[in-house]
Amino acid sequence: LNTRGLTQAVDQLLAEKPDPAKKPAPRETEVKPSAENDAKFPTFTNDPQSQRDLRGQRAPDFYVEEWISQPVNPRGKVLIVEFSATRCGPCIAMLPHMNELANQFRGDAEVMWITNETPQKFFDGMKSRNLTPQSFAFPVASDPDTRMMKAVGASYWPTALAISSDWVVRWQGHPRFLEAGDLKKIVEANRALVGSDSARYRWTGK
Repeated sequence: LNTRGLTQAVDQLLAEKPDPAKKPAPRETEVKPSAENDAKFPTFTNDPQSQRDLRGQRAPDFYVEEWISQPVNPRGKVLIVEFSATRCGPCIAMLPHMNELANQFRGDAEVMWITNETPQKFFDGMKSRNLTPQSFAFPVASDPDTRMMKAVGASYWPTALAISSDWVVRWQGHPRFLEAGDLKKIVEANRALVGSDSARYRWTGK
C-alpha cells in the first residue's frame, strides 16, 4: 500500500453509489460479567505487590503506541499482558517462562509484552542482550507513556495481568508466580465464557 495505491483506493470508495436498502450490522454492546460467570473462575491470593488489586474487576483500557511485532488479537482467548523492558534483567530472566506459557496455551491464550521502550530502543536492547526476534514466542508492543501500566498502579518490571474474554482481570502479579496449572484453570473457565453474552468485549487493538 503506497501513496498511489491509497489514492486509487480512496477514489474507488468515493465513486461507489450508496444503497439505501443496506443497513449496518448491529454493534455488539459490552455486557458486564455476572456473578455466575465470576464463580467459574479460580481465585488467587498471591500478593499483587504495591499495585491496585484488580482481580475480579474490569481491566484497564488497552493502549499501545506502536506494535513492534505482529499485532495480537486475543478475542475469545485469555490475554496475558506483561509489562517489561529489555533493560530490565528480571524481565529477560522471565523470557523462558513466558515463552513456555505462550507455546503451551497457544490457541487458548495470548501472551504479549508491552514495553515503555521505543521500537529502536527495544531493538538496541535486544542486541545488547544477544537476543533475536526468535527469542520471543509472543508479540511485543511499545507504549512509552505506559498508560495501561499506570492504570494498574504498577511501579516495577516485570508485572503481568491475565485477562479473560469479558475483559476482567483474573490473575495479577509477578509473572514468575503465574504457573501453568493456574493458567490452565483460567483458560478452562474462559472456554465456558466464550460465546456467552458476557464475552462481548469488543477488541479494538488500540
